[in-house]
Amino acid sequence: MTTAAEVLQDLEALGDDGYRERMAGFAITYEKAFGGAVGARRIRSSWSMIALAVERLARLGQGQARIRVRSGDPAMTATMYGIKNCDTVAKARKWLEDRGQAYAFHDYKAVGIDRATLEGWVKEHGWEVILNRAGTTFRKLGEAEKQNLDADKAIGLMLAQPSMIKRPVLDLGDRRLVGFKPDTYERALS
Repeated sequence: MTTAAEVLQDLEALGDDGYRERMAGFAITYEKAFGGAVGARRIRSSWSMIALAVERLARLGQGQARIRVRSGDPAMTATMYGIKNCDTVAKARKWLEDRGQAYAFHDYKAVGIDRATLEGWVKEHGWEVILNRAGTTFRKLGEAEKQNLDADKAIGLMLAQPSMIKRPVLDLGDRRLVGFKPDTYERALS
């Protein structure tokens, strides 16, 4: 798990003073958010800053940071994987934010995705669910690339072109939700 202080420490080690200063207010809010009365708008703003910090650390080779978050009483880790400009991802993010559900966002088009993560998703859900065959990127492939698909070939395609990954994928720590359906999110997060 990565705490606010650890994110700030990592950013300080990078020597990015301007970014560190912007994060200073977020660190205080992060600490207060779990201790009591902080407005939902401020919390959402803070989680947006966390997402920016996580993405920045990932881009700079610090690996994927995980943020410990709380939804009501139970502690959980939530990371949404997707692409920022995807309409379905935008709907899922809005749904979470409207309910005050904290999460980190991992833009796999901007920062990539590792083989182990994809293999885990494929093991859990099957490559047929994880590979977005309805998307433009997959449809533009040549017929030879679409033939004889199996898990290994699908993972290779998704690693080469992350836009082929079904989105969003919401990692709740103990399970992942693929795609966005409000009723499925409601059941999983209540």
